[in-house]
Amino acid sequence: MRKKTAAKDGPAGTRDSFQSELTRATQRGGITLVLGAGLSMPRGIPDWNSLAQLIWRDVFPKRPSPWARQGRSSPKDLPQFLPIIFELAHQKLGVSGFLDVLKRHLYSGAKFPFTDPALVRSNETLAVLARLLVTEHRRGRARRIASVITLNADDFLEQAVARIAGVRGQLIQDGSVGTITRATHRLLDGDTIPIYHVHGFLPSDLWRSDQGPKRMLVFTDLQYWSSSARASSFANRIMSAALSEGQCVFIGVSMKDTNLLRWLALRSLDRERDQIDFGQERVARWIAQRDSNDPEELHSLLDTVLGFLKDPTTSQSQSLDKNFSRHFWIRPPHTDPGLFLSEFLLQCRGVQPVDIEDWDGPSLKRLLTRCFPRTRHSQKR
Repeated sequence: MRKKTAAKDGPAGTRDSFQSELTRATQRGGITLVLGAGLSMPRGIPDWNSLAQLIWRDVFPKRPSPWARQGRSSPKDLPQFLPIIFELAHQKLGVSGFLDVLKRHLYSGAKFPFTDPALVRSNETLAVLARLLVTEHRRGRARRIASVITLNADDFLEQAVARIAGVRGQLIQDGSVGTITRATHRLLDGDTIPIYHVHGFLPSDLWRSDQGPKRMLVFTDLQYWSSSARASSFANRIMSAALSEGQCVFIGVSMKDTNLLRWLALRSLDRERDQIDFGQERVARWIAQRDSNDPEELHSLLDTVLGFLKDPTTSQSQSLDKNFSRHFWIRPPHTDPGLFLSEFLLQCRGVQPVDIEDWDGPSLKRLLTRCFPRTRHSQKR
């Protein structure tokens, strides 16, 4: 596989080339936005670690904090520490009690987008993306965003879209988005942009409190295996299709989520299989031309072809690599200051890093405006 160098160590134009490739890709359409905690945390939704601490203090008020060091070590050093915290709370409270305490602490410090009039003109990431979804929805069949995948269980994206699109009571006026949380066969309007909550959905009471299943949340190890152990599970089907067949743009995602890294690894395995299959097909054609069935010659030819494909100068290798490296990770430099993760994702997972200055300023808005320029289609409803 041809290796690219991350912007810090590469030529001066490398960073711009990633942005240019992103712009070309988004304007072709068929884009899936993959969104993470960076959208909701500025509005008071706690990160996973903070949420676990809140729940621990609520459910086990008399027990010492496992975050505190006891001697030289802390339970926090255990693998899967956070899922263990959630599982202990789940075991003590039961399903209903766990959902209640989870929902209470998830939204306890929330600044709800639905009730915020300033959201309409804000530069915050959530507002910028909500405006983009409303605009893309109005393009009808000419829209460039096909779907949204979120790793968040909250409903802030739906709230923001509702606020920006205009509301009647508690319903989205123009039907821009529809939430799907368990299966892809839900009946949504054909013009709706689906939002897939692959880690479950726990909506606030403020907006559409009747929506979303009471299961499929992914906070404990048991919940992870319940939702992802089968290849045909909802989360696996959605992520596999987006990564293998589509083109993803990651926004507000740290790229450190274990589940996401596993999905990207599976895609890399698929890429290697595709390369081998391509090589075997080439071998089969060569054998047919040579009229030979010698097994030793087959293996020799296969090695030759695979070496040919791995040579970064061949057009076949460049074609396979270009197809593989078609996803993008938008992030400010402080997200990955040493570029360790960026280089790994670029070289081994086909994800190109795209720099913005920060999340709160106009940098993301400027980038997305270039990626999704307004046209006459934008005014369609």
